[in-house]
Amino acid sequence: MAESKFQSESLAKEKAIIVRKLSRKERLDLKQSMIPEVSRKISRREKMPDESSELQEIKKSIESIKYYVANKVVRSFGPAEYTKLILIDENILYSGLHGYISKLSILTGELLENIYFGIPIIDFVYYKNFLAISTFTEFKVFLIPSYEQVYTEELQISCISSELYVAIATGEIFIFTEQGKLPFIDLQTHIISLNSTQNSLIALTESLVIINKNTREIQVNTSNYKYNCVSVNEDFIVAGYSEGVDILNIYDLSLKHKYKCKHPCLSVYIGPHSDFILSGFKDNTIKLFELSGNQNEITLRGHTNHITHCAYSDTKSHLVSISKDNMLKIWSFPTFPEETIVRTTSKVVKVFLTDTFVIYTQANKITSIYIDGITQDIITTKGVGFSLEATPELIFIGDDMGYVYLIDLKSFNLIIEIQAHKGAVKDMAMCNEGLITGGLDSDIHIWSLGNLENFSKDKLEKKSLKGHKQGVIQIFIAGDYLFSASIDQTVRVWSLVDYQEIGVFNTNVTSITVGNGLITGDHEGFVKMWNTYDLCIESTIKAHNRTITSITLQHNLVLSASLDGIICVISYQNRQVMGKLHFKEPILCMSSTEKTIAAGFNDMMTVRNNPLFDDRISILGPPDLMQNFFTYVNDLCLKKFPEHNFSMDQFIILPYYYNCLHFYTYLNLPEYLSSSLDSYSPIVCNKFSPLSFAMQTEMISLQMIICKYILQTGIENRYAFRLLEDSITTLNSKGFPILYEIYEAAYSNVTRNYLPKACSNEIQLPIIKLSRRPRIQIEDFIQTSDLETSQAVFFKECYLGINMNFGSLKSIEFLESLIECPTSAVLKANFIQDFVKHKWEVAKYPMIIQAFMYFFYMIALNVYIEWFNKNVYFLGVLFFINIFLLLYEIFQMMVFKSYFTSIWNYLDWLRGILLFLYAIFEYSMAINEEYSKYSDSILALLTITSWVRGISYFRIFDRLRYFIRLLQDSIKNVLGFLYLLSYLIIAFSIFNLILDQNRSSKIAYVLKTYELALGSLEPEENIDIIQYICLTLASILLCIMVLNIMISLIGDSFAKVKADCIAADTQELLEMIMEVENMLFTKRSLNSIMYLQSASNNAPDERDSVEDRIGFLEKCMNQVQLKQFKEYKESSEIFDRKTRRIGLIGNRIDRLFKIFKL
Repeated sequence: MAESKFQSESLAKEKAIIVRKLSRKERLDLKQSMIPEVSRKISRREKMPDESSELQEIKKSIESIKYYVANKVVRSFGPAEYTKLILIDENILYSGLHGYISKLSILTGELLENIYFGIPIIDFVYYKNFLAISTFTEFKVFLIPSYEQVYTEELQISCISSELYVAIATGEIFIFTEQGKLPFIDLQTHIISLNSTQNSLIALTESLVIINKNTREIQVNTSNYKYNCVSVNEDFIVAGYSEGVDILNIYDLSLKHKYKCKHPCLSVYIGPHSDFILSGFKDNTIKLFELSGNQNEITLRGHTNHITHCAYSDTKSHLVSISKDNMLKIWSFPTFPEETIVRTTSKVVKVFLTDTFVIYTQANKITSIYIDGITQDIITTKGVGFSLEATPELIFIGDDMGYVYLIDLKSFNLIIEIQAHKGAVKDMAMCNEGLITGGLDSDIHIWSLGNLENFSKDKLEKKSLKGHKQGVIQIFIAGDYLFSASIDQTVRVWSLVDYQEIGVFNTNVTSITVGNGLITGDHEGFVKMWNTYDLCIESTIKAHNRTITSITLQHNLVLSASLDGIICVISYQNRQVMGKLHFKEPILCMSSTEKTIAAGFNDMMTVRNNPLFDDRISILGPPDLMQNFFTYVNDLCLKKFPEHNFSMDQFIILPYYYNCLHFYTYLNLPEYLSSSLDSYSPIVCNKFSPLSFAMQTEMISLQMIICKYILQTGIENRYAFRLLEDSITTLNSKGFPILYEIYEAAYSNVTRNYLPKACSNEIQLPIIKLSRRPRIQIEDFIQTSDLETSQAVFFKECYLGINMNFGSLKSIEFLESLIECPTSAVLKANFIQDFVKHKWEVAKYPMIIQAFMYFFYMIALNVYIEWFNKNVYFLGVLFFINIFLLLYEIFQMMVFKSYFTSIWNYLDWLRGILLFLYAIFEYSMAINEEYSKYSDSILALLTITSWVRGISYFRIFDRLRYFIRLLQDSIKNVLGFLYLLSYLIIAFSIFNLILDQNRSSKIAYVLKTYELALGSLEPEENIDIIQYICLTLASILLCIMVLNIMISLIGDSFAKVKADCIAADTQELLEMIMEVENMLFTKRSLNSIMYLQSASNNAPDERDSVEDRIGFLEKCMNQVQLKQFKEYKESSEIFDRKTRRIGLIGNRIDRLFKIFKL
């Protein structure tokens, strides 16, 4: 022993052992410092004055997700040849062939201690004040904390247990204590691992051996499996083998639970008093099991070679693993879904879910109820229960023998048993009349239950609905209508008022539900959405690869369950798959509410919280790829720019409903976004879509990418245009050229069987309607009596919803965005044209009344000037009319945000002020007659201002609207010219003033120069040469060049307005409509999405204007010319090739001729 101490001292000097330790306070400070910077930003964030509330909400949600992902992401260390790891508190102790034993903080990832021994370490154990290590050929013990070597011996150690029980390769086990090495037992066989509990020592050899520490009695497990690894606590032994993991009771080695896996288990771990089992497998995965078996296992992927060791912290905050890929990884402890697994003795046939309990039937004919964590059997039926229904007092069960059982919900006593059908009762539903049942005998029965207190079979009344040719498999009640699905591949609609069939859907169906329309699932995995008006398919979505077993609708989300083990989440609004809930077994049946989802499988039923409506952050996607997703998103947020991975786009982050496309947009990654959209990754939208992100952050390139994608997908799925509803106003303001194509694609012609091709001449076409549904219903346009073949009729419908309620805030914002739109082509879109026409039909009457009132004022003003000039009383009438008009202007100014952008409003105020001044001067003349010279001038200005203001009301008339726009644009274009003209007139006036010796008044020179600009070229007498030069220069600049520029400007304005006459006309109408809508301030809150529909006699390919027709012909001619050019080029190339071949043939003939000649 003395020799060992001497050797340890020399070893400590020679190897220069480095020990670095932190105090408890330093570790706590370090733990606090690990909180990411983003979390502090969340808590201290103040709203920036230039950021909208939507952008603030987006940033807050992104920062929350960043923090969540940063805590979930895997941290990797290495590469190094790791051999063993131990978790103590929140620290990792690990060894390796590099000769170090290191201590690593789980929380911060910082190296706290690094001890170098200079020898490859295979195994090590800390026990009390000893550190025992083994190498390939040596066993050493050190005293801690000084790390003084107290024992060394050349031994081939197999393994070391936590209490320093040491197994030698020969099978001998000894224990090391303060007295040294003491023999314990010899098993005379190779020992793979040793685990120690308070009373037992568990040795893994070819079998599992339990040794009593006190009596040294041996108990051998006689399992048929050869275990590879073992972990123990005081209650259980966890053993891994080639087909999974066994949980054994440590007292009698009885099997508590078995987890079957496809790959061999190489490492297991169970913590003290823990409910979780961690295992590492040969397929490079780590699985976490819940000991009670009430949770499905969670699989972690990240290593590239098989797992050698794994463990989790006592606080269950992190997992740690080492692998043959020479990497050590720290994982966040996975969160199990709030799910309960109810084990069953046979397969689950049907589940019925309420907010308080779950009823389910099994193939063994037992019906059970799960309530408050307790399962209780209700009844054993004569046949297998295929259908369930419940009320607050009763449970209804239908079996495959045709019986319906009524059971009291409180006592579970059978009230009555009814032979309802000759075949199996496949489904049931409750209505106001009673219970509706559908059976395989193809009948539907409506049972009037009456008073249940005095219930008897004699009082039962039933009504039958017949129409199906084969068995009814599902029924669904929606209001006064009953939908029934059958094996005969039809879904029939029945009225519950008169019990008559009113419609038939022909489709292969396995499950149905009803929202705004019928939703069906079939054997091929397709979810189909039908329109109940015309009984036609609206959308078809490939959601699954196998038969759909159940389908439900929650708010705006469709949930479809299938035998492929997936619950698919589909947006009913946008008609696309948003995400998927993955299960490991085929789903036989499913029921859902806003709070809970219940699913039935072959040997169990699961009840879990519905994550779709939970406020907590959760991830929806394949569990096996979850860690990859965390790493991918974290790398994106840290701007490490990982390689684009399409599989990551299928994950959804709840409750925000974000996917990777949101991050690509937020982080301005156009290449990633384009790649994802090219592969048709879903644009997930709940409150904020990726387009909303792009609009809020003003990333124009990303906006264009998303808009182009929506335009492309909208051709096949027109419901995709609904993604634009929240952003269309902003897009209008920016004037994207692609908007014209979007409006044209969203508002297109439709031909359906129920839409007529012609109607009576008495119907005035076009007819434009607003509807709360996108699809046309013929009754909104044409009555049955008008279906004649007198004039052709064509229908259009739009799937882009707009807030069109007259006077609503959203409607005004949409109008304002169109007025501000810098791209005139957008205003030419058929959707905008019909939208404006519909609005104008309502707005023109208030405008006519307003025009009538103004022209009444004009008549009164001119009557006053002509017949009642200087009449104080008539002037008083004008004064009060002016007050009324100005009050109207004040009202407009209060409700109209863009009031001061219109020149007509400035003229209104100028007219009103001039009338006030005129009235003041007129009444002041009684005091001083000198004011009369001012009053006439003011009256003249008032008159001309009033007349000019009256021009705006000519916009009401279609034929004059164009000229008003021409006048406005001409004035705008001439303003610059007037500045230049005024500058030159003043310049030449000053020049003449200097040279003139007579010194006339200054204004006279200005007027003379102005007359010169208008063409008056009469020179004065006695002018010198300099004045001649000035006159010539002024004539050239003012009379010729400047006036010609003005004419050109007016001509350009005319040409521009003429070319955009449709846009100009629409612009004027929009301004008048907006003026009227601003007056309706009481309707600001009436915001609801409406869809535009129309019926007209214009053929789909008919052009709206001559310019459009010319443009279309030019396009066709260009295509023909391009085709001819390509043909000419191809023919030229063919001619050249043939010419070269002929030349080669000629050369060969010449050579042959020369050869024969010789």
